[in-house]
This record gives sequence, C-alpha cells and structure tokens, in this order.
Amino acid sequence: MTASVDPLIGRLIDQRYLVRGLVARGGMAVVYRAEDVRLDRDIALKVMHSHLSADGAFVHRFRREAKQAARLSHPHLTAVLDQGQDGDIVYLAMEYLPNITLRDRLKSGGPLTPREALRILDGVLQGLSVAHEAGMMHRDIKPENILLGHTGQVKLGDFGLARAVSASTTTSTLIGTVGYISPELVSGGVADVRSDIYSVGIMLYEMLTGVQPYRDELPIRVAYRHVHDTVPAPSDLVPGIAKGLDELVLWATAREPDHRPIDAAALLGEVRHVAETLGDEELDFYADRTGLEVEPQRTHALASSPDADGGDAPSAETQSRKTVSNRTVREPRGRKRRRGFGALLAGLIAVVLVLCAGGWYFLAGPGSTIPTPGGLVGHTRADADKTLHGAGLHADYTKKFSATYDKGTIVSTDPAAGDRVSKDGTVTMVVSKGPHMTDVPNVVGKKLDAAKDAVQSSNLSVGSITKKYNDSVSRGEVVSQGVKSGSSHPWHTTVDLTVSRGPVPVQIPDLDGQSADDAEKALHDQDLKVSTTRSYSDSVAEGSVISVSPESGTTVHHGDTVTLNVSLGPKQVKVPNVVGMQAAKAKKVLEAKGFTVKTEKVLGGYFNTVRGQDPAGGTKADNGSTITLTIV
Repeated sequence: MTASVDPLIGRLIDQRYLVRGLVARGGMAVVYRAEDVRLDRDIALKVMHSHLSADGAFVHRFRREAKQAARLSHPHLTAVLDQGQDGDIVYLAMEYLPNITLRDRLKSGGPLTPREALRILDGVLQGLSVAHEAGMMHRDIKPENILLGHTGQVKLGDFGLARAVSASTTTSTLIGTVGYISPELVSGGVADVRSDIYSVGIMLYEMLTGVQPYRDELPIRVAYRHVHDTVPAPSDLVPGIAKGLDELVLWATAREPDHRPIDAAALLGEVRHVAETLGDEELDFYADRTGLEVEPQRTHALASSPDADGGDAPSAETQSRKTVSNRTVREPRGRKRRRGFGALLAGLIAVVLVLCAGGWYFLAGPGSTIPTPGGLVGHTRADADKTLHGAGLHADYTKKFSATYDKGTIVSTDPAAGDRVSKDGTVTMVVSKGPHMTDVPNVVGKKLDAAKDAVQSSNLSVGSITKKYNDSVSRGEVVSQGVKSGSSHPWHTTVDLTVSRGPVPVQIPDLDGQSADDAEKALHDQDLKVSTTRSYSDSVAEGSVISVSPESGTTVHHGDTVTLNVSLGPKQVKVPNVVGMQAAKAKKVLEAKGFTVKTEKVLGGYFNTVRGQDPAGGTKADNGSTITLTIV
C-alpha cells in the first residue's frame, strides 16, 4: 500500500508560488515550503482548510486581517508577505525560516531553564507589544506559533488568523487552543489584549515546568478550569523555581483581566526586571520533568456550554464507510410495507424544515442582519455617526487611551467592519483619548532598584542602563536619566539610566626619595588628598619622602587620602663634655650616645687623659657623627 501524495506539492499557486514540500498540518491550515518564482526566494505558504476557504465571510475577514498583519514589521514577528486566492485555495505567503517551534523544543528537550524561558519570552513580548500598540490582538498564542531559529531568533507567527476564523464561527463556539485560552474568551466576555497576556502566562508556566497547568482528555473540562480555577505557581509542581518567576506567571494569568499587565509592553518591562534580579543559580535552574508528555496543541472550535457534546464529528472517510456498509445490509421485509408512509412523513418533515429555515433566515439568520460598515477606524466621531445612521444603525461609544490614533478618532468597532450586526442594531465604537500620559519621576540619586521601581510604577519602561565612574555620586546610585523628570510622556516611554560606579580608580605612584612638594603635586594631580607625617632618617635627606601609605602601586579612588612620611634628616644629639676623663671612659660615654670616636694623641698620650674634644661638650651634633678627642 503506497502513501498518498499531497496534491499541492509540485503545483504552481497563483502563477507565483511553486509548492516544494510539506512543513506542518494544523487545525486551520496546512503549511508548505514554497518557492516565490518571481523573487527567487523560499517562503512559507499557509493554505486554509477547505471548510474555511468555502466561507465567503471568512475569506473577506481573512483578507482584512492579513492586510493588518502585513503592516506589522518587527524582528520578532513573522513577516506576512502576500495573501490571495487561487480557485478554491485561500493562502497566506509568509517569511520562511529553517527552524523549529517552541512546541518541538519542549517535546524534545523538556522544560527550559528560566534563563532560556525569559530570553524566548522577551522576544515574543517585543513582537507582541508592537501589535498591541497597533490595536491588534493575536488570539492564539501557544508554543506551536513561536518559531525558534537555529541562531537564536525568536519569532511570533499566525497574527490575525485566529481572529478571522473566530469571526466565522457561531456565537456558541470559541476559537483558540483550549490549554491557553483566557477565562473571558471561554465565558463570552469582552476580550482585549490582556487575553493575549493570559496565554503568554500559561506558555511561561509550560516552559518552566514542561506541562500546562490544566490537562484533561475533554477540552471542555480544561476550559471550565480556566474560568473557575486560579493558575497554580510553577514551583508548586517544580520546587526550586524562583519566587520572582512564580509571581510573573500568577500576574499574567490572573482570572480578572484588570489584575493582569495592561499589555505586552508592561509585561516585558517586568520580565526584564525579573531577569536582572535573579542570580545565575536561579536562572540556570533545570526542572527535571522526565516522563511528562508534552502534547501538541491544535486550535479547537470549543462549545461554550459545559453541556455541549465534547465528541469529534465523524470524518468524511468514516461517513463514507458507513454508507457503503449500510448498502450491503439486507432490509427486513416488514420495512418495505412501511415505505409509503415513511416517504409521506419525510415529505411533510421536509416542508416543515423549509418553512422553519425561511423563518429563521429572516428573523434570526443572515436575512436579519447587515454587514457593519467599514472605513470608520481613524475617522472622527462625527463622520462615524453619519456613516452608521446612513446604514440604519445606532452608535454607542466608549473611550480608551491610544498612542496610535489621534484624540477623538475611532480606534476600533464592535462588531468589526464586515461582521454582521442586527438591522437597527448598535455598533459600539472605541474613541481615542490620545496617548495615556504620565509624569516622569526624578530618580537621580536613587539606588538602581529603587529607580527602576519608580520608573515602572509610573507606567514607563526602563531602557538601557549605562555605568560610569563618578566622584560625587555613590556607587550604585543614578547619576542621570534620559528623560527629564517632571515632563509628561506617553505610557511605556523608555527612560535610559546612567548609574555611578563610584569614584575613578587610580594607582599610587612611586614617590620614595622625591621632595615633599613634588610628591604632593603628583598626588593632587590624580585627585587624591594628602596628609603628611615627619620623622628622622639617617639615610633620607631632610624634606624628601621616606615612605607612602598606602604603599606605591596600590589602587585607590579619587578623593581618597594618601599619607606621606617626610624626612627630618638625622636626629641632633647633645654632645657630652668628656674633657679630663680617661680616654677609655670618654670613648664609652660618647659611643653610648651614638657617636663615633676618633682619637689624636699628643706626646704619645702618656697620661691617657682627654685634653680637648671637637665638637665641644654641650653642643649638638648629628646622631652617629664623629667626635675627635685629643689625648695627652
């Protein structure tokens, strides 16, 4: 029995993309490696499943979302290059990277070290923050959509696809990978970018522990736990994980959206703070979770009611087999006599179904709705009012801060443009309040940790941290900040900090034997303070340096004090008067005082008596100098 060959492999799509091979199959699409024959490059071609491409409303939304995603440009986002339709094939052309997904990494290697998990999360959040700033949600963040390049790149993919698909489902279903879906999406509440934050938090939990917090064979049970349970701390499963990582996961996965970070940029700031505060042992901690399986996650259409059937619909192949099987079974004879009645009953049922379908179409189905007008986003409230009233619709408004759209213009609509709304229904429009402004705190003179807390508490982001020597600011304190304190700036503005490394280090030069004046000048030239002591020295001339403390070659810092020991010259001693003494006694007295004795005899020194001395008794002479005695 030979394996079937994918019919798209080898086919030229839209006269441009030559399909070379299969990359992966997912719940919404199949991804191929293809060659762009116009630009002679490899691309990733994502082809939607046929049940989606046959839905005209989906195709419309898919094109719109693809255009929005294509406007996003960031090194940590997979670039959307093109979108189109070739017959019944609806496709998306994307940047192709020879890589693995985070799911592949977890499946092959198990949990990540906190250092690697935070590195990957940093890249994901950088890309996601660009999308959030542009007013876009991802809606399907999971390890399968995180691409890891062989040289360390991290890219977030599949932007806009989940939104296009979710708009194609009925209101009783949810779209999303159930293991990562936020409580508000399960319960049918209003979802915003904080739903992405919840999914990121679940993914961080899985990177640290190797498994998702909620696991069950029935997706509906997992969804129920997202709504009613609190995500446990990773260290509950893997003791040894740092408390800072626990707090990061619990903040991101709070059940109430208001208790989570406001967007990806806010979470990114805290991720970087945690990464800087953890020690090497905490960052390189490895959770040994051998034996726990990490299953790939598909994006499911999940019934929102706990009573809904959790079973899968039979496949086309299964249905075909049942049909063939039924044709081979003999009918009981009694059933043939009831065929006439059965046919009549079937006809009546068909009529009733047609009438019901018609009533549904005009009362509750597509006939009761109209598409939400497009072209509202970016326009003023007055223009939007005029457009909606012209379509017979009512307008409601809420306001939010936006750094992307000018104050007073429309940021988004609910339902979105093209989505259907009841005739005479209401479209809620979000009006920009302009960027959310905040005053920049003064952090000069604060310790680095306190400065970072002050910046982040003001909803600003800490930027680069530069360390420089400074003679007047203590080590570890902020010398200057890149944004002026007291000025008003939009949320998430980056504030660069310069931190003191303390006074400039210098080495004490060799000053032994130099004059005191020269030595003091040399030390002052290096911004050192000088103190002086003086002592006698038989070997060092008066006024010259005997020694230095700390000693020469020692490293000190600007402002430190160096002590010079300066010579007073030899010590002066009073010369004893030895005239009249016997020569031997006189010599002994003088030597006891530290003098050297020289004798000169007159007339042979017959009496051996001192008749003269030089220097004379009572005068002062250098310690160790020579006293000359005249002996008679």
